[in-house]
Parts: sequence; structure tokens; C-alpha cells
Amino acid sequence: MPSRSQLSDVSHAGLEPGQRRLKAEKVRRLVETAKPWKGARVLDIGTGAGVIARELSEAVGPEGQVVSIDVVDERVEREGYEFRQVADTRLPFPDESFDIVLSNHVIEHVGDEPAQRAHVAEIRRVLAPDGVLYLATATRWLVMEPHYQLPFLSWLPRPAASAYLRLTRRGRDYDCFLPSHRRLRQLLAGSGFAWREPVFEAMRLMAEIEEPGGVTRRLLTAPEGLLRLIRPVIPTIIFLARKR
Repeated sequence: MPSRSQLSDVSHAGLEPGQRRLKAEKVRRLVETAKPWKGARVLDIGTGAGVIARELSEAVGPEGQVVSIDVVDERVEREGYEFRQVADTRLPFPDESFDIVLSNHVIEHVGDEPAQRAHVAEIRRVLAPDGVLYLATATRWLVMEPHYQLPFLSWLPRPAASAYLRLTRRGRDYDCFLPSHRRLRQLLAGSGFAWREPVFEAMRLMAEIEEPGGVTRRLLTAPEGLLRLIRPVIPTIIFLARKR
């Protein structure tokens, strides 16, 4: 689930602390438009380096709680939150245990479509009635696949994608299941969620927090009308979702 695919021994976790802190700030500011952090019970699925969980523990304060889970322990930051190791998409928590659940670039690593459906169903089960889910992933239709840095890899049928990896000596079996935007919306709807997509807000925050230069900054700060025209090629899908 999480940072390492259940189908492979290859880790796809981002472990660089500086970049993870910037990501944590973006997540924090996006989620707080829907739900206050202070005093919240938070589940972070896919611990990776543990930096995001540590940063968010400061946001919830002493009245709140951050629990983070992963199938492997690759933590760089270990303080400030509770860590549990899990085996699959099942969440070892009672119903309605959390006010905020984060699934940040995790769903593509839990397995195929039935596994992804189970992942979202488990999130809904442990989410409080007025809770918020932050779900983000890369879209399947990226020209450059983000985990193996090979063009068009995620477009291919799985046997062809695995053969492509072996041919380029980047791996043996393609172990990521990147969803399309349309399929992820269908998955959320079928699982009983309503949502909004703060992708343009996320782009503005990226420009502010990460301070890129050149063409990237101009794109991130472009007028919203222009961004809507290029929405189909924006690489990241982001949802803020609630139970219907």
C-alpha cells in the first residue's frame, strides 16, 4: 500500500526529507480548506519517509493524533506520530475512527482495480461521518511514467509494459496501476463519496511553496481559463472527498 507495491520488491517511496516537507505543507493547506487540522484524528496511508506524518502531527497539535501505516518501514522521521505496519488494503481500525484520511500517491501501488476498490471502501469505513479524504495520484495518461521514467509505459497493456521494462533493463514486472481520471471518479462515486477537485489550488500552492522558476512557474500561475484548457494533460489528480 503504500510506498512499496504488493507485487514487487521495488520501493517507489519518496524519501528525501526536504521535498517531503514541501509536499506536507501543500497537503496541509489544501485539506484545511475543507477541515480544520487542530485536534483532528488523522490516518496517513503510505508512510514512506515519515516526514509528512511528522509535519502533520504539528498541525493537529497535542489534542489530535496522527497514525501512519505502510507495508514496509522506510522511515527517516520516526517521532511525533504512531506507526503501524500492515499487510494489505485492510485497515486495522474501528469504523469511523478518523476525521482526515490521506491517500497520497498510494492507490496506484495497492494493486489492480478490485484492490483499489477495496482500498477506497476501507477508507470510507474508517472515515468519520463528517470526515475528509485527501486522495492524490498521477494519471495513467502521462507521457512520461513517473515511477520508471519511461515514455508511454502506463499506456500499455500490462504484459507489454512488463516486456518494455525488461527490454530497457528498468525492472522485471510493471507493478503500478495508475488510474485514469475518469475511472477514479467512477470509483469514488461507486464507493459512496462526493468530492471536489482542487487541482488549480494545488498548482498555485506549488508555485508559492516550491518556488519553481521559468516555464514551470508561468504555467502554475497561468489564468484559470487557460488551465482549464490544459486540464486533461495536468499530471496529478487530486480529490477532497466526503461521504455522501
